[in-house]
Amino acid sequence: MKKISIIISSLLLLLSIGCTKDETERTVFNEFTWYTSIPNGLAYTVKAGENISFIDLSQGALSHEWTIQEGNFYLSPKFVKGTNLTPYIIPNKGLVTDDTTVHVLFPAEGTYTVKLKNTYNSKIVYPGTVPIEAVQVGDVWIAEKVFTVIVTPL
Repeated sequence: MKKISIIISSLLLLLSIGCTKDETERTVFNEFTWYTSIPNGLAYTVKAGENISFIDLSQGALSHEWTIQEGNFYLSPKFVKGTNLTPYIIPNKGLVTDDTTVHVLFPAEGTYTVKLKNTYNSKIVYPGTVPIEAVQVGDVWIAEKVFTVIVTPL
């Protein structure tokens, strides 16, 4: 019985020494990535009056923002796809938001852009088919992705 007590005490001592707060630092992982409601590899094409959803899935960003062009609108996440989306426009939302997920209404035909801009404390590179490399501006690194959306007539 003494041997079991000694073994248990030794294990508890090792566990308490091995798990100090100073040694349990979180690894910071920086990544620039996103998801859209348009399947990967397809052109960003919608009909007038339709929307595209964009989600910033980046990790370790100090800040992020979405920017849309005049004439397009951010929608409430409660919109009902396949209906008139005008009632779901968020009034006075403007063209820039720091929301993680945005739903953008494209009411008129034309070519528009939606931009995702993130800042980081170190250099990052998005390793996609077309790599995106962050650029240092002052003390931060800025990564930007511009989505070109073609809106066709109804």
